[in-house]
Amino acid sequence: MKNSFKKSILLPFVSLLIVGGLASCDNAGGGGNSVDDYGISTKLSGPKLINELHAKMMRDHRTYVRYAQYSNYTKASTSPRSIDQSATDSDKNVMFYSGKLVSKSTSYTREHVWACANSNGLYTHNSADGDHYVDSGAYYGAGSDLYSIRPCEYNVNEKRGNGKFYEFRDDETKYAIYENSTTLAFYSDREEDFGQKIEPTDQFKGDIVRILYYTYIHYSSIGDNSGYAEASRILGRLDLGDVFNGTYTKTEIYRLMLKWNELDPVDDTERLRNDTIEQIQGNRNPFVDHPEYMARCFDLDE
Repeated sequence: MKNSFKKSILLPFVSLLIVGGLASCDNAGGGGNSVDDYGISTKLSGPKLINELHAKMMRDHRTYVRYAQYSNYTKASTSPRSIDQSATDSDKNVMFYSGKLVSKSTSYTREHVWACANSNGLYTHNSADGDHYVDSGAYYGAGSDLYSIRPCEYNVNEKRGNGKFYEFRDDETKYAIYENSTTLAFYSDREEDFGQKIEPTDQFKGDIVRILYYTYIHYSSIGDNSGYAEASRILGRLDLGDVFNGTYTKTEIYRLMLKWNELDPVDDTERLRNDTIEQIQGNRNPFVDHPEYMARCFDLDE
């Protein structure tokens, strides 16, 4: 009787543990219906994953910041904090390309990581003007998205121009471009003029490809966007081939992006920026939260 009583008590609990364990395994990726914290199936890849990420960006992006407002979010008095704030020094902003920490009151320029001239007119405020630059007023969209713009020194911005990203071979000539003192910003194929080929330092290679792919997926015309106000105005044709040097094939671009994504992992400053901009725009850069999404989107054969 004693043993039978123990069995009658324990069996229901054992059954619960088994059922719970099976459900847990299924949600953890062992089954067919597991989803991540984005609500996206861990089995999705390629165009299906791209469509899901685009839809989530469009759905979550509640506030479209005007281009002229960018500087409002970089000051020391900004709530909750400057979007460009260093995770290691709360009194300083981080300059893109050079990594230099500067006072939040320092004057600097806005750098479009996906250069305006390479946006197929998507950054144009008024396409009838034929001017690829965003204007300083009411424009909103890819060219004013806080995730797509980073601060940098004026001379660095000028030397980059609309140069396309590239990785120099050992046998190629390249010039080191510095910010206003002695901090390396990037390598260029030109020393005194706009660069045509730009290779960033290793510490920003990952940031760059995560920004580029965010911009590409968010603002390309993908899927059904009929439920979003003025979607036709802020979406268009973007091509990663327009921001990487023309000698690369599409597959070579994908492999270079994956290489840079792994070489320069997400750091605390990127995570802090993601958290801060989410409070302003409502959406996040999924490639900061899930850098592994990039490989799944490309879905390359090994």
